[in-house]
Amino acid sequence: MVFVGREREVSRIVRELTNGRNAVVSGPFGIGRTALVRRVAEQMGAGWRFVMLDFSRTPAELCSALAAALRTGGPHARRAPRSFVAARAAVLAFEPRGRRHVLVFDNVAAVTAPKLALLRRLAATGRYRFVAVAEPTLGDNELFELRACLVPAPVIVLSRLTAAATRSYFARLSEELGLGWSEDEIAGLAAISGGYPLVMVEAASRARARAEHATG
Repeated sequence: MVFVGREREVSRIVRELTNGRNAVVSGPFGIGRTALVRRVAEQMGAGWRFVMLDFSRTPAELCSALAAALRTGGPHARRAPRSFVAARAAVLAFEPRGRRHVLVFDNVAAVTAPKLALLRRLAATGRYRFVAVAEPTLGDNELFELRACLVPAPVIVLSRLTAAATRSYFARLSEELGLGWSEDEIAGLAAISGGYPLVMVEAASRARARAEHATG
């Protein structure tokens, strides 16, 4: 997947995490919030470990998934603890070694008291940095409560990509996949998608399918 633009946002999140702070990434559906976080993970390198977690799951499921990802029972553990209490205790007692850990909570569409309590306890350990990917449905009060658990946690709001970045996306995609798109075709695709990443991916997929059909 080609990733273009967002240099300022990537640098901002890298800076926040490096300086011991957290971040909340927001924006409309399909704007590339999760892709941005994955790009940050790539850029920060092997010294950092990003653990992706689905915040829409229950607190018990979140703890079990995190315990499994961290392998809290050691390299020879058969499985992560199953009960919520046991999984939470294992996660809270776990001490990361070697790499700094970033817990990425994706799909934050709503917050509940149990989830906020879990976040507070995880943050209180001081062992992790956090990135929360907020959905458009998250209300202002819920966003405030989320940030209060992860303070300091500035909000990075994503908007559409610039025209230059959009053209760069299609140009690089054409080059990497050998599609041979002309400048006019690239400009047309950029104009159609309007810098909206989800539309860009869909437009690229359709254009690629047409090219393959024409040469097939």
